[in-house]
Amino acid sequence: MNKSDKFKELVKWANDQYEKHLPADLKANLNSEDRFKVWSKKIEDVKDIKDLLNPYFIGYGNPLSDILIIGKELGFEISNKDQVINESLENTFYWQCLNNGQVLDINHFKSPETPYGGIQDDFPSGHTWRLYDKFIKNLGQEIRNGQSFLDYCFITEFNYAPSQYSPGGVKIDPRRKNFLMHDYFKSFSKVLLTYRAYDKVKANQSLTEQLFNVEFKTMGKCGNQTYLLYKSTDGQRTVVLTNQLSGSAGWSERELHELAELFI
Repeated sequence: MNKSDKFKELVKWANDQYEKHLPADLKANLNSEDRFKVWSKKIEDVKDIKDLLNPYFIGYGNPLSDILIIGKELGFEISNKDQVINESLENTFYWQCLNNGQVLDINHFKSPETPYGGIQDDFPSGHTWRLYDKFIKNLGQEIRNGQSFLDYCFITEFNYAPSQYSPGGVKIDPRRKNFLMHDYFKSFSKVLLTYRAYDKVKANQSLTEQLFNVEFKTMGKCGNQTYLLYKSTDGQRTVVLTNQLSGSAGWSERELHELAELFI
């Protein structure tokens, strides 16, 4: 099975898993606009929005690229209804629509391939997407005018819930682990994992080996940033586990360059 077929299989499975638990009014053959209206009402009625969040969140970017980045957790604002719907609740549905050949242009969100059109002008210098962009460029990838770093990688998250639902000792959700065990995620030759804080939790240890069929090789540092390096037995897949790429983690230009060199 090639990469495209593996991704289509993953999308169908994830969408089916999520949708089978949804109420009947969302299972109907609704278009994205009608589904948005139904979701808006449900968000107003639910006591805890975490009960609605999608544990099968698939991700953003180019699913056929050779670079996979798995972040620490989703970063939308719980109080922002549009973000909750577009970035979590409807992610699997949007990808299923794309797999079915539909063209998506969801208001301000656009599409899970290039959400919001990529990096926005008001993103601060330490924004995770700006650091991802620098990492991709440090790999030697030229991002042409009109393109986004999202054209050259696929990104998803270890935790499907934002940080306010993600205390330091959180164990990976079994549904999330099952999702990440899919063979699709083993089809990338370069895998950057930025959830080292979660890996320190005893229940999450050895997950990297399980998820990517790799062996631990060494621990090192890019400046002040600690990393763990893994390789597949055939040498075709490099996996690096490190700290979250964000302004708060303090990544410098030199450290990002050294991080990219681990894959070259």
